[in-house]
Amino acid sequence: MKITDLNNSLINKKVSIIVKSIRVNGKILGIENDEHSKGMVVEHEPVNWGKYTFTTTRIWGRKSDGWGSIIHAKLLAK
Repeated sequence: MKITDLNNSLINKKVSIIVKSIRVNGKILGIENDEHSKGMVVEHEPVNWGKYTFTTTRIWGRKSDGWGSIIHAKLLAK
């Protein structure tokens, strides 16, 4: 996925992302946009990492070149 693809119409869509080196499926909760990056907040399947469990993650990309965790996100079929 590219940062140019991010817009508010994607909220509540299903997406596949990588969290702590594990690919998980989740739902987009919101789109974030600041001066240097653009991203989305995703609520996903629980990922255990040591003694912590993650269920929400921010996926982002730099506006200058698109680099970031956003490049590994895939929008799932509708």
